[in-house]
Amino acid sequence: MDATKLVYESFKLFSSVPNSNSAIHMSSGVNWQDASQSIIDLLKTELDMKLTYKNYGRSSGAKIVTDIVSNVEKTLASSKEKISTVIVNGASDGAHILLSHLIDSGKIDTNHDALMLGYSFPFYSTLIKGFDFGYQEYICPENILPSAELVSQKIAEMRPSILVIALPHNPTGIIQSADYYRDVIAAAKRFGTVVIVDRVCLMPWDMDLDLQAVIYDGIVSGSVFVVDSLSKSNSLAGVRIGYILAATQYNDELEEVIRYRNLNPAVFSTPTMAMCKIATLALHKGKSEAKKYKRLLRRYYSRLWLEYPSDFEIPDLLSMFDNTIDNYILDQQKLRRRFDQNCQMTKAMFSADMLKPAIFDGGFNMLLELPQMWTEYESEDQRILAFKYGVCVLTERCFRNSTNEKDVYFIRLSLTLPIEEFYKGLVGLQQYYLTDCGRQLLDCA
Repeated sequence: MDATKLVYESFKLFSSVPNSNSAIHMSSGVNWQDASQSIIDLLKTELDMKLTYKNYGRSSGAKIVTDIVSNVEKTLASSKEKISTVIVNGASDGAHILLSHLIDSGKIDTNHDALMLGYSFPFYSTLIKGFDFGYQEYICPENILPSAELVSQKIAEMRPSILVIALPHNPTGIIQSADYYRDVIAAAKRFGTVVIVDRVCLMPWDMDLDLQAVIYDGIVSGSVFVVDSLSKSNSLAGVRIGYILAATQYNDELEEVIRYRNLNPAVFSTPTMAMCKIATLALHKGKSEAKKYKRLLRRYYSRLWLEYPSDFEIPDLLSMFDNTIDNYILDQQKLRRRFDQNCQMTKAMFSADMLKPAIFDGGFNMLLELPQMWTEYESEDQRILAFKYGVCVLTERCFRNSTNEKDVYFIRLSLTLPIEEFYKGLVGLQQYYLTDCGRQLLDCA
């Protein structure tokens, strides 16, 4: 059974647990964390102002929204070059649209395989195989992500059409240095490999500005594309809003693909997304940078609504601007503290027993790998933990599409859970692996 099916089989297992409402989902996505109240207020305002059905937009999204996203990205990268933003119905839709265009236009060769940097949540293996590409995961068993030198050698040897980089790596949360990704992107460009960077798991505070500049330069050159959304970073999985970042020459072509699919991308939540991008800018570069957008909006406010019927009342979004920025930053700081506390609690409870130190560079996941986690008993452990201990976990087999050559497996831990609930889940894991099973896993399986 491939990894994609194992993920969904695991979800079925979890839902069949007696008293499943009280089960602790230790591998849940960030959408288990409630969305920021500042974001909820913005979404409610969109509904109250009836923007959801009076917006006609372009096939690539309303220009004011795409301009804001593009310019925030440019400011974060400290660049003078322009890029384009194309609105899509979530990052997964964006990846499909991107691959469809690159293949149909002949920009990538389906006779060459696609390469995934490390193993990852299995969406990309399914997507890429669906386009009849070969698919390989390049893994370093010791560190999961191979060195930049090894990746460059692999690209030179394999000449893949596509290189997919999950940033941060999912499920590990690893983010390498800016120099690492600069070398990898440069190697890909030398051999005509298109790089797709999936940032959907990157939290608002994770943005390293040097790394942002490296990726941005790759986008400007036309060799790198970014897919992103609010589903993970802002806990809005149910609101299918995302975007593609691309060199300006791709904008019209990607817009045409969208037009044939659904005329327009999602309208609801696009102004909210623009405000989230401005707030993220304030988080990194200060509120003075964000207020430049307030002045810009005020100057052109009446023009923004010219496409609407004459009786449409211009919404007063500017009155919310400052409070939204302030509350967004406070909410993100609070959430980050939760992640850090859950991470430190895991290290405190398991550090003496871990085979590898827990890594938490970014995103919302970290791995737990203990000597008692024998690969031979991986599926049975998952079942016992769910039914006997009420702890639901995704293990290594749910993420990799290649053979596990180690003797042990890992568990993905999601740091998004409330601290008290996360602690209870850790106690269950501790009880099973370190007390009940001890070093003789066979006795409890």
